[in-house]
Amino acid sequence: MTNAGENLASVLSTWAIMIRTGSTEGLAAILDENVEWQGIRPEELCRNRAEVVHVLTHNSPRLQAMTRIEGQEFGDRVVVGFEGPEIPEPRFLVVAFDDGLIVRMTSTTDRDAAFRLAGA
Repeated sequence: MTNAGENLASVLSTWAIMIRTGSTEGLAAILDENVEWQGIRPEELCRNRAEVVHVLTHNSPRLQAMTRIEGQEFGDRVVVGFEGPEIPEPRFLVVAFDDGLIVRMTSTTDRDAAFRLAGA
């Protein structure tokens, strides 16, 4: 079990490093090998760490142009919202942790849906 705020801090700190440097190493270190990431569309599904890192590396230039980040922790789940000029509409990511590792991520454009999914 992690202390309150640790999961949010893990997501935001590794995300900040990725945005600033383009390196996905920090984020990859907290991804479970079998992490799943469901994108906005049903066909956008990553089934392991390598696939997630590949997508993030491909999208890195868009992420570096973020102008707004919102985050909130709900126990083992974290919601991160972000916007920017290279991102067509606000995006929200629900991140589920298990024993300090990210095991599932779900993307949505609906803020309320993201918070409901996180258990708010």
